[in-house]
Amino acid sequence: SEDFAFFVGFPALTTGRVQATLQALSYQSRTGSFALAQTRAVAVAGVIRTVTLYEDRSTLKVAYQVRDEAGRTAVSHAGLSVSLAIEHDTASETTTATCASPDE
Repeated sequence: SEDFAFFVGFPALTTGRVQATLQALSYQSRTGSFALAQTRAVAVAGVIRTVTLYEDRSTLKVAYQVRDEAGRTAVSHAGLSVSLAIEHDTASETTTATCASPDE
């Protein structure tokens, strides 16, 4: 048994085949398939897309991106929830909203 780390550079959900041989001779080789699993999100970054709000245009647009420990954006969405909290300077209150799933 041997652990190999060269799969780290591949994106999640990559599939392929592994073939093992011994000393490059005509021994019986073994071939197996693999699929890299998506990992869970550990970081989120947000960007405010609406800088100024007006009385007649008061919808705040925010974009966000989640990443796994290796910095990949292809993460598992199982059990993932993202929320946004906005602090109002003038009213001394906070408004919280749940963001849509990354799939939506």
